[in-house]
Amino acid sequence: MQQTDRVGLIEAKLSIQECLATWADSLDRSEYEHLNDIWTEDCQFRTFENDLAYQAGKPALSGSDRADSIAQLGGLLSRIGQTHHFIGNIRIELNGSEARAECLVRTYHAPPEPTQGQFWESLARMYVRLERRDRWRIRLQDYVVLIGLGSLDIFRRRKPVLSV
Repeated sequence: MQQTDRVGLIEAKLSIQECLATWADSLDRSEYEHLNDIWTEDCQFRTFENDLAYQAGKPALSGSDRADSIAQLGGLLSRIGQTHHFIGNIRIELNGSEARAECLVRTYHAPPEPTQGQFWESLARMYVRLERRDRWRIRLQDYVVLIGLGSLDIFRRRKPVLSV
């Protein structure tokens, strides 16, 4: 492999990692408009409650394109106060102008004034398909919960506060 090929490979992988970090940071800061920078117009974001639901193709939350995905995800997360998304074990497979990434995500959610037991934490695997257009962008993002701790009630108790 030529040095220029290796540099291109490293650059692509770093750009994809930065794309995933932007996703997490956008959610944690409630800056959902930044998802426009990393998702393609036809991007689908889907959340699955467990691996069986993923295998069956039955998402609990699904956006049909970028605008709908932002509305769905932002509407859900705006019901709570704090979120923290930690991404690790990132594996990236490049194939020309397309890529697949798989990673683990640990997510913590808590309302603005949490009381005992009011939180939701998930340990998930995320499957991401990307393509290089003007830069690397996500076109499909599947978030599959492997372990859930706490109560999903924190998403149900408050009305969403979202303007996308």
